[in-house]
Amino acid sequence: MLSLAKECVEDCMRNHERCRAITRHRVDSPPLPRRLIDCSNPLRVRIVDTSRGSVPRQPYVALSYVWGPSEFQPHRTTAHNLATYLKDGIDPMDLPQTLRDAIYVTRALGVRFLWTDSLCIIQDSLKDMHHELAWMRNVYRYAYLTIDAASSASAAEGFLEQRRPLDSKNVIPFLCPQPPSGEAKIGRLYLRELDSKGPQPADIVTRGVDASHQSHTSKRAWCLQEMLLSTRCLVFTSETLQLRCHSTTQNVGGASHDPKGDPPRLPDATFHPDLLVERGSDRWRTTWQTWYDIVGNYSCRSLSNSSDKLIALSGLAELFARALGSDYIAGLWRITLPGDLLWKTRIPSDGSLPHRPQGYCAPSWSWASVDGPVYQTLCYNCDEGPQAGECIVEVVGFTVLLQNKNLPFGPVIGASLVLRTMLLRVRRHSVPKDGAITRSTIVAAL
Repeated sequence: MLSLAKECVEDCMRNHERCRAITRHRVDSPPLPRRLIDCSNPLRVRIVDTSRGSVPRQPYVALSYVWGPSEFQPHRTTAHNLATYLKDGIDPMDLPQTLRDAIYVTRALGVRFLWTDSLCIIQDSLKDMHHELAWMRNVYRYAYLTIDAASSASAAEGFLEQRRPLDSKNVIPFLCPQPPSGEAKIGRLYLRELDSKGPQPADIVTRGVDASHQSHTSKRAWCLQEMLLSTRCLVFTSETLQLRCHSTTQNVGGASHDPKGDPPRLPDATFHPDLLVERGSDRWRTTWQTWYDIVGNYSCRSLSNSSDKLIALSGLAELFARALGSDYIAGLWRITLPGDLLWKTRIPSDGSLPHRPQGYCAPSWSWASVDGPVYQTLCYNCDEGPQAGECIVEVVGFTVLLQNKNLPFGPVIGASLVLRTMLLRVRRHSVPKDGAITRSTIVAAL
């Protein structure tokens, strides 16, 4: 299956014009992260420091996965063990199963180096973590591909387990192509009917169709930008193996894929810093709308620490800030701020109510201040005003206090916003417990 996956990757590199157009570096010599895992020796992997100039530019693979409880990853890189990991390496058997599986896949793809946060970032150094977070969008952007361990609920589980068969009674034998050496094997084909109007022929598919609802990484906030920033993702779901790129999502082996529910792809403008997007143009509005589509998807995902709300989206925010030509204000945009303030919460299917986290993570007027699903109610154009009417609010000024000045799209520790508008007298109707309706008049600023 991995050989088929590699063929899909090579086909994408050769034939997908959009994927090639937004790849601004040579695939065989990308900018490298500061640290990588050398997987050339399967019995002893070693961390290498690329900043020392000892590693020439070459392809590397990145890993996106769910950590789970911290005890599942006892061998994380720290200031204490970094020198040992650089010199003597690590026995792969000491690593959690997901990392061992990632090392195996990296080698099977013919790639030497792997990047994963638990080993390539010094976990007890705030300085190193901030440095690496500032480079994070480039880690996934320049990777040969990203391994998405979607079927693994924690680092201890791994993602190369036997996939369960389809829930289908229509199974027929299939003669697999004979390898150059060895005997051909008998596989299985699953038949299912297409869900479409009118008479349709049966659709012959191979392994599984779609398992996005079973994906553990699709439920984690950090994993969203890791997937969207990646040029290509090899997604190991519970039922199938998928390749997702900037052009398409396909099941490796030719199984059909229903794109409904796929996260939005990034607009071309986010990958081309030299591309001038005219403010108010269709391309500009599409870029703005895509940002809030991403926010809607992101807000449905879980975070172990609510304080990570902004930093886990910072790589994407940096790209959109350049494309939109706007200052970033704790999740919102300066040039569309009046409309951006009209975000709303919604109740998810499980009935849980969105709520404010206990600790501060964003100002109350930002969607990032709420734990739970949010959505944007009004598409706002900075040149023409909101579609629903004329904007009567003027942004007088704002301040944002960053936790770290080197992370301009990261966590904030305080913010203020001053608006100028008219005052209107409004009536509020309330119903007391005895059922009698009373009226009270209040004055409110829009």
